[in-house]
Amino acid sequence: MQSDREGGVLNCLVLSRERRGADHRVSCCSGLPKRATGERLFVFVLGLALCGSTAAQTFNRNVSWPGNTLAGVQCYGDAPGYGPYDYVTERGKIEIVEKYHFNPTVQRLAFGGSGVATGVENNLDYTLRAVPNHHLALWAVTRYYLDKRKARGEQTVEHHERSRTGNPPPECYFQRAQVFAPSDGMVSAIYGIYLHKRGALAEALIEYQRAEKLIPNNAELAYNTGLLYFEMANMEKASEYAERAKALGYPLNGLRDKIDRRVAETRSE
Repeated sequence: MQSDREGGVLNCLVLSRERRGADHRVSCCSGLPKRATGERLFVFVLGLALCGSTAAQTFNRNVSWPGNTLAGVQCYGDAPGYGPYDYVTERGKIEIVEKYHFNPTVQRLAFGGSGVATGVENNLDYTLRAVPNHHLALWAVTRYYLDKRKARGEQTVEHHERSRTGNPPPECYFQRAQVFAPSDGMVSAIYGIYLHKRGALAEALIEYQRAEKLIPNNAELAYNTGLLYFEMANMEKASEYAERAKALGYPLNGLRDKIDRRVAETRSE
């Protein structure tokens, strides 16, 4: 299968294209491809180091655990042992966190990491307590959690959440990050993807719209929003965002192809 090199348009982003067969996942910062497989077209948007909204940032250093889980439980979690610090502007202060708690082993979701916290989940938790809006860690905890729900069973995972035992689910980290760094649009962009994958479509749309206000003219965000509208059966808005993504320089036509096929199927019925 022909592969496409995919890169960010505005900031340094990681994109992943999933559809039948296999394609490459490429970071425009590192240029290192990784295999990605899947059955449906989806674009993941991640902010890398020093990426995010260019709006003036203010931080809530006293942030706790606001909001609720998707199961309706009040969010919970431990206080940070270090920080909290901003992912975008305080790189010098978070390097030690990344060295011991978000090293390449943890980023691959492989067991290991710090000698203090040896599990991937605990390392991700430490990282996000110390750096609430860490874009890559937010995406990593999303992937880890979705895999955990499949491996352990949704009922088992949600039972622990309702009893508020163990580490919180991703939505708690995202809501905490939004309160900590309300001007960081990448948090809402990634949160929207998580909610989209959880099937919480209305909530995902709210986050995409919030992100669009903070990081406007972002091709990947426009594309993801179009995909969401497609799943919500709003072909008019899906088409609007497909055209918007194209106008902003997004290189793939998968969303437009999906829309055209759906329109053709509807006309033939």
